[in-house]
Amino acid sequence: MVPDDIGAALDKVGARLDEWKQQREFIAAQIEEIVNRATRMLKELDNTNVTGRRVERIAVIKPHEKKRRLSAAAKARISHAQKKRWAAWRKAKTG
Repeated sequence: MVPDDIGAALDKVGARLDEWKQQREFIAAQIEEIVNRATRMLKELDNTNVTGRRVERIAVIKPHEKKRRLSAAAKARISHAQKKRWAAWRKAKTG
């Protein structure tokens, strides 16, 4: 290669690199805008705490509600009904 050809090739490479850098900066700015918009939307939601890039749900505690528990008889009825449904499904499946 002639030195002039090398210089022209390096100029083209340099110009191409500058284009890529500009494209990268443009894309980075778009991504940053999307992240900022999403962060603002998340902040507007109820019972959400946004800290940096991490989103944490705030637990909603209802102090006077008791946990609903099933009696043994109720559990047995549910179990029996489910077993009956499974049996009917197997029977229909096998013909």
